[in-house]
Amino acid sequence: MRTILLVPFLLAAGCAKEKPATKPNVIDREGGITDATQVPSDTDSKKFADHLVRHPLKGFHPTDADGPKVLWVETTFNAKNEWVATTKVQVDAEDVDCRESGTWSMDKAESNQVAVVAMRTLASTCAGRANNVVYHLKLSWNTDEKGEYDVQVH
Repeated sequence: MRTILLVPFLLAAGCAKEKPATKPNVIDREGGITDATQVPSDTDSKKFADHLVRHPLKGFHPTDADGPKVLWVETTFNAKNEWVATTKVQVDAEDVDCRESGTWSMDKAESNQVAVVAMRTLASTCAGRANNVVYHLKLSWNTDEKGEYDVQVH
């Protein structure tokens, strides 16, 4: 008799209800930020960072100092808080291709389209460019501009 009572109990225990699927959020889509991306935890900051990882910064001059003109042709940001810039340095009338890279972090976003991003240069193959330089850029993007940024040195 004990065996008969035990069987229905085991069957009921084995049929536990499944948990409903959770809604996907911005960090679940392929190619954007991940749980490991270090950004402020508010929604606007996460959305801004996700946009930053998906859309490179193009055509930015990181310095206006005297000497060779430096152009970051395309700067990509990844979910591991690293960035890489395809760079051109103009010496006299000649363009020299090189590369700069480093890490990025950001302050809490002002909105999902505006935030200050700090970029630390850790490596450069560009002649005359120093490592360990930090740029603080206020980046803003407009949905009408296909992800392009307005940049202010902050």
